[in-house]
Amino acid sequence: METDAIKINVCLIGKHQLLRSSIKTLLRDSHISMVAEEDSVKSLTRLPLTSCHVMVIECAQRMDTFLKLVSDLLNTHPHIKVIALTSGEDDLSMLRSMLEAGISGYLTNDASGEELSHSIRKVHDEGIYVCTAFVMRMLKSPAQATPLQSTVKLKAPELEVLRLIAEGLTNNEIAEKLFLSVRAIENRRKRLLEKTGSINTATLIKFAVKNGLIS
Repeated sequence: METDAIKINVCLIGKHQLLRSSIKTLLRDSHISMVAEEDSVKSLTRLPLTSCHVMVIECAQRMDTFLKLVSDLLNTHPHIKVIALTSGEDDLSMLRSMLEAGISGYLTNDASGEELSHSIRKVHDEGIYVCTAFVMRMLKSPAQATPLQSTVKLKAPELEVLRLIAEGLTNNEIAEKLFLSVRAIENRRKRLLEKTGSINTATLIKFAVKNGLIS
């Protein structure tokens, strides 16, 4: 789906007024419309859920409470893509739990306006986005590595493409970065989906995080 063919309606839940104001200031994109905001998840029912495409939620409550909120929301409104806005703690297990609960995006609250716009477009169009800063810190931190839980064996070129997909790069961007053709990247992505039994990018990243492939 092309993002320029439809206005992406975004709802925001943030405990802090300063954060909500900052996000609205940063979010200057003609194809994204901030349609509603609330300061508490308790006000969720006041949001225009049927017309909301993407919901950005500040993770300002206990993790189990947040995960239940996301799960309940997606059970009743499965069309909504949820982006979690966190304090930036490098916690791979937290990210894994959020992905399993159904979130589509993971951002730290110091993300730039450009990355915020990109993440909203990404989850709206393709399913999932994990902020670049978090992914890069995970890749550089041996302490966060998770032993593989899968017998799936990926070749080095496939892992390289997988890591770039996790950073949010498109096929064209990956091809340019690796000095390969777009067709070659498409073929590697296809093999990744087949090898991991994934049906789309969202389930591919979920598989990779769960099995330590991008940690």
